[in-house]
Amino acid sequence: MVRGRNAFMRTLEAIIAMAITMVFVGMFIAQNNAAKSVFENENILPELMKEHDFKQCILLENSTCINATLSRALRGYGFTMNISRSTDSRAQGLPEKRVFSESSMISGNSTLYDPRIIRVYYWR
Repeated sequence: MVRGRNAFMRTLEAIIAMAITMVFVGMFIAQNNAAKSVFENENILPELMKEHDFKQCILLENSTCINATLSRALRGYGFTMNISRSTDSRAQGLPEKRVFSESSMISGNSTLYDPRIIRVYYWR
């Protein structure tokens, strides 16, 4: 009788240990999947650079027009942008989050070579 009871207790102990292990493994996998699927790079600049009006806004350095266009394209994201003539320009005051960046260069219009580089930084 004692031998049967010990076997039952050890079997019960093994089942409980396996259940606890499975719970921890399941929690770890769920956390990894949630962290990976937060958001991906939106890759918006290639599409926006096809718009003539957007390019004109950049050449004129019209930040109101650029911000309005970026707001429509990046719904749900915080963003900042930087327009410069230099390749060494950097953004200031970015948040302590996962920040994506995109950049594109516009050489000017058909009669004037006056290059501008736009950099867009966005996050959730």
